[in-house]
Amino acid sequence: MFATSSDETKQVLTGVHLKVQPDGLEFVATDGHRLAIVHTESVIPEGQEATQIKDFEATIPAKALKEVERMIGMNSSSSSVALKFDESQVIFELGEQCLTSRKLEGQYPVYQELLPNKFTNQINVDRKKLLGAVERIAVLADQKNNILKCTIDSVNQEISLSVEAQDIGSGRESMAARISTDEPEEIAFNVKYLIEGLKVRLVG
Repeated sequence: MFATSSDETKQVLTGVHLKVQPDGLEFVATDGHRLAIVHTESVIPEGQEATQIKDFEATIPAKALKEVERMIGMNSSSSSVALKFDESQVIFELGEQCLTSRKLEGQYPVYQELLPNKFTNQINVDRKKLLGAVERIAVLADQKNNILKCTIDSVNQEISLSVEAQDIGSGRESMAARISTDEPEEIAFNVKYLIEGLKVRLVG
């Protein structure tokens, strides 16, 4: 949900796009600057047969999903959430609780075309350590258009985060990383977007 848009003029982007497929569910959100995708695989309980599900898509308002998140957080049992759809709305049921929301109208962007089939460059770094470093240096980035520079050193297997804010000062932090790339040597991020992405931890 962190990647949904708050701009009501782009209404379809203020929701999370859900694709129901035979092999699982795919949740997608974008605000035009970043893209978040989560794919969950179908799990068939032991002793049950797989049911044939027709592919379909729906865009659900992020506000409704935040309420569903709250419902799940308040529910102490391990009950499943049931989703029911019709042409214009979606219903979430959890125990005795029920939430009804309208679906967002409009064509969702063809996000699949934005993703390459494979990546030639890869950097692996400890998420918590990276998040801590980014949050510390974000104080300076806030004074310079929220831009954070990342320098990649494949020889020494480390990355360096840096910000130079005129009239205030500069900051730099380095950390070990597993780097399988010779390029690019330097990339830049919006520090707020980076922090929001790093704070999301998927729990299996």
